[in-house]
Amino acid sequence: MMDAAAAERKQTVLIVDDAPENIAVISSLLKGVCRARVATSGEKALEMAYSADPPDLILLDVMMPGMDGYEVCRRLKADNRTRNIPVIFLTAKSEVADEQKGFTLGAVDYITKPISPPIVLARVKTHLNLRRASEELRAAYEDLDREFRSVGDVQASLLPERLPGIPGFEAASHYRPARRAGGDAFDLIPLPKGCWGVGVSDVSGHGAPSAVIMAMAHILLYTAPAQISAGQVLSYLNDAMVSHIRSDRFVTACYGILDPAARAFTFSSAGHPPPLLWKAGSGLVEECVAEGGPPLAMLASSTYGEAAVAIAPGDVLALYTDGITEAANSAGEMFGVSRLKKALESSAPQGAHAALSAILGALDAHRGAAELADDVTLLVLRSKGSAPTEGKVHAETV
Repeated sequence: MMDAAAAERKQTVLIVDDAPENIAVISSLLKGVCRARVATSGEKALEMAYSADPPDLILLDVMMPGMDGYEVCRRLKADNRTRNIPVIFLTAKSEVADEQKGFTLGAVDYITKPISPPIVLARVKTHLNLRRASEELRAAYEDLDREFRSVGDVQASLLPERLPGIPGFEAASHYRPARRAGGDAFDLIPLPKGCWGVGVSDVSGHGAPSAVIMAMAHILLYTAPAQISAGQVLSYLNDAMVSHIRSDRFVTACYGILDPAARAFTFSSAGHPPPLLWKAGSGLVEECVAEGGPPLAMLASSTYGEAAVAIAPGDVLALYTDGITEAANSAGEMFGVSRLKKALESSAPQGAHAALSAILGALDAHRGAAELADDVTLLVLRSKGSAPTEGKVHAETV
């Protein structure tokens, strides 16, 4: 927030007029209200506005020799250093077209001459108060933004900085929050007997609350017993979150156990988009669907069914959040699963990192200049080795 010294600082009004009598009258009016500084030309006004001690408000005469007030205002509003300084025009011109021109250039008010002291004083006080309120809001926003960045830094520290090496597999990942901090997470967790826990999750909503819940869910995942199945892990997380998280937000998740030796992935889903598996033998992408269960933190004592897929040499497995498929372009058209599958099919033969880059490239090309509305998370695993020449494996319900 704005510190006490800044809040108590006496504000400055710059009076720009080439008539000494006008300067004397306005300066006298402003005594005790603010500091008054004077410029008798447009050039001098710009010099003072660009200084290290710029004014909080400018009273600007329109008709001056040399550079007139309209040009001064245009230059002030075109410069990032001074564009936010409010400008009140002082002029004998009272035609609507003249006022419209001033407002078009960025002035906040218009006072006609001969001036009325009560009107000048009232409008100066109003715009100085607005200026102070604006500065306080900007300072508060900067404080909040710093705190939000800190939340994002903590959240990012929980995610793998570098993916661990899984024997027989190549792994690649991408995480991009829509704001300073997000509600997505992913991880590869070593388990007994050479297995790995593979998970991607997505907290509903956005911003700091989602990031905090994500962090809690991520930490809870590491407290789950190592010997339990994928569905049991989701049940464990759900019960813990229902018991301890007081929020109306929920978490979708896909969690599975990868057995590199058996080249098998047994997984479960809590309301999450199904993983995609590109089969090297057929060159096609399959959606791996498990019976699963409801999103986490919604219903106590939920159970989660499982499915298993065989991952042949050369196959590529992709887990993702709906921030990818629901990303929209400026026309509101979503990226969708079909585009995701197409990008995966075209790039999977080149490996996990190539597939990751291709999917993200296709996503950005589709989105164009449209901002992300949701966090984007993608985890890609490729089984190393020679691809089979034939055969196709489907998800098998366990």
